[in-house]
Amino acid sequence: MEIFLNGKGKKLNDDIKNLEQCVDALPGNNEGVIVELNGKIIKYGERESILLKDGDKIELIQFMGGG
Repeated sequence: MEIFLNGKGKKLNDDIKNLEQCVDALPGNNEGVIVELNGKIIKYGERESILLKDGDKIELIQFMGGG
């Protein structure tokens, strides 16, 4: 399956079926990341129940502190 992650095409492994598995499979610390799927912000508790489809558009937003 191929999705768009932050505007770039990405092929997913066949074992990734839902949004939570997709976020967990990404490199880095994705704790506290906000996930938008096809223009809609997805609540943390809903990620596991959302099945991905070919062509889905996922945007990851992470707030960073600085000074």
